[in-house]
Amino acid sequence: MSAQTIPAPRLLWPLAVVAVLAFAGLGTPSVGTHPDEGLYVALGLEMFERGQRLTASLDGVPNFVKPPLLYWAMEICFHLFGPSLWAARFFSALCAVALAYLAGLWAGRFHGEAAAQRAILYVGTSLGLLRFGHLAMMDVPLALCLALAVEATWRAVERDSRWLLLAGLATGGGILLKGPIAAVLAAGACIGTLAWLKRALLTSRWSVSAVGLALGVSVPWFLVSASVHGTAFTERFFGQENAGKFSGAWSLARTGSMYGALLVLSLPWVFFLIGTKPGRAMAWGSAIWIAAVLLPYSLPSVQYPHYMVPAIVPVLALAAVNEPAPWLRRTMGVVLGLVTVALFVLSYFTTLLFRTATWPLALVCLIAAVFTWRGRLSFAAASYGLACALMLYWVLPGVNIAPDMKAWAEVKAEVKNLRVATWDQHPGVWSAISGLHVSRVYDEPQIDFHLRNCGLLLTNDAWKMEQFGHHLRTRARWKKLSFEMFRQAPPAQWPWLLFSAPLNSFDVMHQDVALVSLESCP
Repeated sequence: MSAQTIPAPRLLWPLAVVAVLAFAGLGTPSVGTHPDEGLYVALGLEMFERGQRLTASLDGVPNFVKPPLLYWAMEICFHLFGPSLWAARFFSALCAVALAYLAGLWAGRFHGEAAAQRAILYVGTSLGLLRFGHLAMMDVPLALCLALAVEATWRAVERDSRWLLLAGLATGGGILLKGPIAAVLAAGACIGTLAWLKRALLTSRWSVSAVGLALGVSVPWFLVSASVHGTAFTERFFGQENAGKFSGAWSLARTGSMYGALLVLSLPWVFFLIGTKPGRAMAWGSAIWIAAVLLPYSLPSVQYPHYMVPAIVPVLALAAVNEPAPWLRRTMGVVLGLVTVALFVLSYFTTLLFRTATWPLALVCLIAAVFTWRGRLSFAAASYGLACALMLYWVLPGVNIAPDMKAWAEVKAEVKNLRVATWDQHPGVWSAISGLHVSRVYDEPQIDFHLRNCGLLLTNDAWKMEQFGHHLRTRARWKKLSFEMFRQAPPAQWPWLLFSAPLNSFDVMHQDVALVSLESCP
């Protein structure tokens, strides 16, 4: 059965589950963030505020870390929904849903409807999409571009060579997201597939046209940027951000840990790879796809776990081919059952509010455990996905409380010249959730100037503020900023206020510290 013979309504319900999960908790930092997300959101917000289409900037300084497609997508979302963290992440969440759908098409092409449904749910509820599908970063959109290029290449072989044009368009989009590495990934997957299945297409006019389309979509931005910014652009983007990643010492241990990250990002369904029995076409096609991701990312000296996100689709599609052995699914059912028991036990040591959030989560986990034990894996994955959605929408925001941004607005209204800046972290998430323009300071002179001019400073490490101890007469720490603190702390007694707010800088929320000079504020 080919992917096109599967009735569309049969794929809608697993897609609906993935969509619920993808958009759950999207607008709160309580579900986690990442240092890179803080930069990308800041660049997208500034592009929206300044109306600059060509060059992203941070506090007016051009930034050449990545091409602009993600920022353009954010800007469109800001125009549609208003500037917010939810709008900044909307594009990534939408890409996550589309990526799960392409995973279903890939598995359904070879193994039919049931495999397609499982693949959609496995990919859409995997740890990789649970993590990076909720962040305004390039990884999930890049994975979508690669999956779209692979799907179009297979359709070109099976049906009509003109599908290669879509592969070229997807590759061009990937280049505008991530740079030259996207062309390397797509070329490896598409050329490898054509060389194996239909070599005549490699030199056809459609392949040439696809390459031309990819270059036509992406190259103009690079040429214009080089023309406008000169060596500042070329040295930073091509030198430091691309070639520079090969300048350090290569490490086998680092590469091995990156491969291990692929298995972690594919949890919990990666265990179903044991005993999977794909047909020859899917096995070789998936191997080419996975190799096209692993090999290029194995070469640089800089290697991060999220580089492996584009390989999640072929890995979990293989896991979705057939139902696993009874012992394996029953083991998974037992694990989910133990999670259920743990949730019920832990809830009794917490507040009533946390219990009311945890009990529905535990109930859904129990349903997932029963379905897994009985071999109803599509329903098990759907139940697991809904449990994760409850966790993101209800449990985490109740446990990992985000800063009170309403209080910031009150302070801003009262203290007209109050300026907010970050130290040692990118300001984008702060700007998105506060509605204020948060800038960034980099060194001691900038910090000193900021604090002396009615500045509120955010940093991850309270100990780093020791060097400014000569400014501090009294220290205090709070969970959130409120206007009452300003009333209760007259400038003569409290020239600085310290407070901590749980805004994440990586996986789990850290305690961030802020100082504000009251004496210099009118």
